[in-house]
Amino acid sequence: MTIDVEKLKAEAAALEAERDMARDEIEIQVAKRDRVVARLRTIWDLIAAAKVYAGEDPRPEIPL
Repeated sequence: MTIDVEKLKAEAAALEAERDMARDEIEIQVAKRDRVVARLRTIWDLIAAAKVYAGEDPRPEIPL
């Protein structure tokens, strides 16, 4: 039984490329999540400010 080194190198390169694409996709999803969290925090801040302006207690805050 012989080992085809070139074939193994090609498979390794393909796996590395797949890993890199998966890592890039994860980074994209994390960035999207961060934007959503920032929007939610802005919305909650605006709601709290409106409650304070209306003389209400702005609590409870939702921890993010």
